[in-house]
Amino acid sequence: MAIWRPAPEIRVKVIGLVRRESRLLVAVVENDAGRVKGFRPLGGTVEFGETRDQALRREFREELGCDIQRTGDWIALENIFEHEGRPGHEVIFAAFADVTDPVLLARDEIAFREADGTGCLALWIDPAALPPGTSLYPDGLTERLGEAERAGEAAVRSFDGKRGGPVARPAPRSKSAADQLAIDAAFSPSRPSAFIEARNTSVLST
Repeated sequence: MAIWRPAPEIRVKVIGLVRRESRLLVAVVENDAGRVKGFRPLGGTVEFGETRDQALRREFREELGCDIQRTGDWIALENIFEHEGRPGHEVIFAAFADVTDPVLLARDEIAFREADGTGCLALWIDPAALPPGTSLYPDGLTERLGEAERAGEAAVRSFDGKRGGPVARPAPRSKSAADQLAIDAAFSPSRPSAFIEARNTSVLST
C-alpha cells in the first residue's frame, strides 16, 4: 500500500461534486493501517498555467477516463489538516458537476489508479449517512453542501410560488436494508486496503 503524506507547502486543488440522487461520488481515504477514515470527492492539484476548469477536466480524464461538465459556481474552502502526524494546507475549489458517461454513473463502485499507480476506489455515499467512524473531506464541505441544498430548496419554493403552486416531483429512491448492509460491511473502519487491490479486473488504467 502506498503511503501518502501532505506536501510541506500550500496546494491549490479542485474537486468535482458529482451526484446521483442524494449520493456523492467520492474516493475512499485510508490511514497507514489500511483503515477507512473517510471519503473525499474526486479531483486533484491545479498545475501551473491551468485554469480550475481545465484542472478538473484533466483530473477526471486521468482518474476515471471520462469527461466532466461543471454545472455550478465554484465554492472556495481552506483546508488546514493533519494526516498521520503531518500537517497539510490546501486551498480547494469545489463545484457541482455532471459526468457525461452514463455507464460510469450506473456503476456502484469504480476502481481506478492515481498517476503514481496507487490503487483507489470510488463509490457513491450519502453525506448525511456516512458509515460510523468516518468523515467527509475536506473539512467544511458537509456544511457547504447543506447550504447549497437549502439554497436550492428555497429557489424551488420561489419558483413554485410564481407558478401558482408546488410541482409534483418523484420521491427519491429509498435505501434498502440490503444496500445498508453492503455499505456497512464494505466500509467498516477495520476493512483492509487489500479490498481495493482485489478489484484488479475493474481497474481503470490511465
